Amino acid sequence: MNEGETAIRATVTGRDGDTSSTTIAVVESPASALDEVAVTFSTSKVFAPGLLVIRLLGNEGRVASVSVDFDGNGSTDVVDNTYGRDTEIAWRYTQPGVVLVRVTLADFDGNARSFQYPVLVTTIGVEDAQLRAVINGMFDALRAGNTEAALKFFVSSRVEQQRAIFNSIGANMPDVIARFGTIADGQISTGLAEYLIVRDLPDGKRGYLVYLLQEEDGVWRIAQM
Repeated sequence: MNEGETAIRATVTGRDGDTSSTTIAVVESPASALDEVAVTFSTSKVFAPGLLVIRLLGNEGRVASVSVDFDGNGSTDVVDNTYGRDTEIAWRYTQPGVVLVRVTLADFDGNARSFQYPVLVTTIGVEDAQLRAVINGMFDALRAGNTEAALKFFVSSRVEQQRAIFNSIGANMPDVIARFGTIADGQISTGLAEYLIVRDLPDGKRGYLVYLLQEEDGVWRIAQM
């Protein structure tokens, strides 16, 4: 990029085809020692209450101060003037939402660099509800006889294999659906979730696992069942 401001537009497409866009201004400044400093974020998703940690590497002798707007409201929340070899700055989030964190580095000659990073703050309860909705949405689509709609709940690499399975079931689908069972429990980690589905059978309860992945577009989809 040339020196000056450039607008970058990002568009997110959901499973149903709806889109949401945002524009971020990126400013390219003259070269300085700050270009040698690496700024990293511990995660792009925080489960509240939880911490986001920002790390600076290679900042010794290059960075005079670091200021961070953690909640994206335009005000500085933390200023660090320690000039350490490596710097870590942590912030605890307690409320769900999407924030655009802004980190500004200043050197000893008055030059500055700013970085913006979107962070999703969520809760286990919110994430659990979304994941259950994916599984139940797939079940509901099959109950309605809409195989194509059901396949939209699977990761792309699984769609054709799952299509073959659904097609092989054919006219027996209503009987199979009746035995799908209900969600009993689940475990959630970063980008991966596991849910136990329990079925009531004549000889007792039986369970099977459904695995979900959060793909690059941020949408949770079924990877295996």
